[in-house]
Amino acid sequence: MISTLSNYLFPGLEDFAHQERGLASLIANQRRWMTISILTHGLFILMLIMSLAMGRGEDRFFAVSDDGRLYPVLPSSSKQTADIRAMSFAREVSMALLNYDFLDMGYVHKNLRSLFTQKGWDNYRTALDKAGITDDVKKERLVMRSVEAKLPDIIQRHDDGRLRLQGEVVTRILGPRIDSSHKMEVTVTLTPKPFANPHGYLVE
Repeated sequence: MISTLSNYLFPGLEDFAHQERGLASLIANQRRWMTISILTHGLFILMLIMSLAMGRGEDRFFAVSDDGRLYPVLPSSSKQTADIRAMSFAREVSMALLNYDFLDMGYVHKNLRSLFTQKGWDNYRTALDKAGITDDVKKERLVMRSVEAKLPDIIQRHDDGRLRLQGEVVTRILGPRIDSSHKMEVTVTLTPKPFANPHGYLVE
């Protein structure tokens, strides 16, 4: 009877009560999901912090050359790693020593200079002059191209870290009056210079 009377006097009261209960239920559900979301994100952040703390990234080091270039400094604690770097550098140098022509000889020599110590560069230029190669290339307008015939191998180790390597190249000499190929044995001594270039060596 009371319910019927209240509905008669206030016809929208019961609907309002239902809406209020529905709104309270909606708010409770939202709070529940917000709590779950906060806990989930907190757990994710905790796992991320633990992952960063336990799995610290490897340090990487770089060297800066005189002209401002960055070179990665590779770890040399491993003997095998150091040997591979040395043989790779010796291979590059062996093919570059006699790989130019009468037009770009000056430019090539300028770039080659950075691969040598002062002593090594003086010895290289002296050997070229004694053999007359520089003059012949200019006068005869020669083109020289070298390719690898045998990978350089380490034949001697010094206590101070210097390495002596030996390999073979085939050099083809072309000119108006010449076309010949020669297999030559190339021996180089490398001295450790970690910040000189990516290989960490210079020709002595």
